[in-house]
Amino acid sequence: MPYCGSRRKPAVIFLNSISYEIDRSRGKSLSDFNSNKVVVDFRDSFNCNPLPYYRRDEERDEERTMSCSQGRVLVEHAQLSPFSGEAIAVEQIMYALFALFLLLLAKFSSGCQYGFDTTAAVSSDAFSCLKNSNPAYTFFLGRLLQSDGSVDNTGVQNIVNARAGGLAEGTYLVDGYLSPCVSANESCKSATDQAADAINNLNQGGGKIGRGWIQVLAKDNWPAIQTSNQQFITAMASQISAQGAQVGIQTSESDWSTVVGNWTGASQYQLWWVEINGIADYIGFQSFGGWTRPAIHQFNANQALSCSVAGNQNWFFS
Repeated sequence: MPYCGSRRKPAVIFLNSISYEIDRSRGKSLSDFNSNKVVVDFRDSFNCNPLPYYRRDEERDEERTMSCSQGRVLVEHAQLSPFSGEAIAVEQIMYALFALFLLLLAKFSSGCQYGFDTTAAVSSDAFSCLKNSNPAYTFFLGRLLQSDGSVDNTGVQNIVNARAGGLAEGTYLVDGYLSPCVSANESCKSATDQAADAINNLNQGGGKIGRGWIQVLAKDNWPAIQTSNQQFITAMASQISAQGAQVGIQTSESDWSTVVGNWTGASQYQLWWVEINGIADYIGFQSFGGWTRPAIHQFNANQALSCSVAGNQNWFFS
């Protein structure tokens, strides 16, 4: 998984042939080939195009040249993106060049962002505490609509509290999600009316979100007619957008397949990928529903976080 906090002894490297953009990868960042040489490698990544890099062959214990792009260079466990070039191991380089590299690292680095969602009440003080915890929780997703079709006032207050606690400043963000009423056993309103109720209640409660995520989980007893489910999602998304919020979809590959089949009609919206694997990364994601990459990964459920708060852990890379 991408390393977001821990540090190793700095490696001095020489960078040249800067001509490619590198944005994500996985694997180790630093390797020692002998006692007096440290190399930095472009780590194994998702999509490969011609770009030289050097990496230790763990099995044969030798240095070899690989080719791959759209990866991320890790130096001291910090991400550097966008960036490109060959990384050449050296023993000594002028401190001025190293200082310049650190400036470039600071300029182009992006970061791992941890967030959470919960249906329990969270105070503004707790949000402020979580913002400064380790890991720091920089985004929150509050529930706006319950699966019985009723609005969630606790979720709205959490959104208000999250903003008051500082999770709406700079790179911090606050979103909301809707668990729609879809079961045939419930007397459910239309998708349009449910979305309108949720957003109107949010506005009346003084809350504000950037994006409204539609939760699509098979456990909520969606009808068996997949085309009807597709129409429901389309209508709910349209209403959320009409009321001024961006739209996203929260689901897993299996849930999506069960509820709507191989439909790709919502792939223009961001994906909040549900895959409880304990890994804060996009590793293991396989394309479905027209999505080639998730925006957010929910990787742990029902966890004790910091600051006496419990919830589901989420992650994204910005």
